[in-house]
Amino acid sequence: MTSATRGPTRRDVVIYAATSLDGYLAPQDGSVAWLEPFGSGPDLGFDHFLDTVGSLVTGRTTFEQVRTFGAWPYGSRPTAVLTRRSGVTDLPPGARTDDGSDLRSLVAALQEESGSGITWLLGGGLLHQSFLAEGLVDEIWTHIMPVLLGDGIPVFPAAYPPIELHLVESTAHENGVVLVRYRVESANRDKDV
Repeated sequence: MTSATRGPTRRDVVIYAATSLDGYLAPQDGSVAWLEPFGSGPDLGFDHFLDTVGSLVTGRTTFEQVRTFGAWPYGSRPTAVLTRRSGVTDLPPGARTDDGSDLRSLVAALQEESGSGITWLLGGGLLHQSFLAEGLVDEIWTHIMPVLLGDGIPVFPAAYPPIELHLVESTAHENGVVLVRYRVESANRDKDV
């Protein structure tokens, strides 16, 4: 099959997250206070990353937590809030809810609406698990914080198939935070919509 007959190709879907060294996104209560000591440190590249984002997919819990921080910080980018429960309120412009039953079609629709840029998987662990299981993750960017939480919400809860990764970048910051960026090389990942 030639590329001319394959149809449209989707843009990258990226997990971008901060984790503790022991692999947690947050303590069990979901709070982000543990990240505060790193907020006033060196530029960790978030603004540059956000400039590449065309659309977002987020879990309901993460969405509701971000809404408590004030104004929606991601503008009117097409956004899907994955939930199977009703009652999501205060959706920003460009946002909608989705039950997550067809993630491939959801990504295609968001990317068509955005016209450009990657799709950011904005937490949490169950969202990551769902997209990994479907072979829809192209890159994983993780800021590893120099903290051991001991327990909490895992960044990659099981189960998903084995996934091979290729290191694209690693950057150590003076405050002890290390960015690792991997490209997913698994055979089950494909770019056809």
